[in-house]
Amino acid sequence: MPRFDQDFENYNHNGAGSLQFSGVRPEKLEELEYSIITSIMDITGSVTNFSKELLDCQKSIINNLKKHPRSENVLFRFIQFNEQVFEIHGFTLLNDIDINSYQLPVCEGMTALNEAAYNGIMANLKYGHNLASKNYKCNSYVFLITDGDNNLPGPTAEDIKNEVEEFFISEKKVSSHISLLFGINTKKYRKKLELFANEANFTKFIDAGDLTDTTIAKICGFVSKSASSQISNLGKTGSIDVNDLNY
Repeated sequence: MPRFDQDFENYNHNGAGSLQFSGVRPEKLEELEYSIITSIMDITGSVTNFSKELLDCQKSIINNLKKHPRSENVLFRFIQFNEQVFEIHGFTLLNDIDINSYQLPVCEGMTALNEAAYNGIMANLKYGHNLASKNYKCNSYVFLITDGDNNLPGPTAEDIKNEVEEFFISEKKVSSHISLLFGINTKKYRKKLELFANEANFTKFIDAGDLTDTTIAKICGFVSKSASSQISNLGKTGSIDVNDLNY
């Protein structure tokens, strides 16, 4: 697990599922606006042969976002999942992340897709809403890359949709939220993943096709571009329209 020279605190969320996550203490933040971003990476047994490519994609996205003129306004969390969800690091100032500290994961186990999606989205909104309650302006961006369908108990797609809607009833909330689900090598599971994305109210499901160097480059490019647009949208109401961006 990467170590960062910052003061973190732990947060809990209890709903259809229970989770704990970490993030920089609000009193340690120097800006007034933040994009809250979470990356969710599949490390099940079926991705063993391309885990390096997925991790390299993660590193490239971070490097690309660091070039954004408002990179100091980004808090980034990285989680991985198989049968469990692992927080590689909590919400950390983007420019403080050392991508060289990321280790190639051991890929094994089944796919707790629902649990991972729930963890990533709920933590993003919980942390963002906590900052909003302290008068920070925040928006939210989550992306998940997987090659398989859920095959373990966990929160349902409807649970995720309902809890996201509950967050936005709050008076103090993130200004906008984007969630992307990428499927790779998913000919067998495409329809199930698309249905899950629709029922969980993901902003967009993207069938990235079979894994190639071009596939990884396109995912990296699309996430970098859409996340950069969300960062540029800080302080404004409403989300960017990811459908306006070509994949």
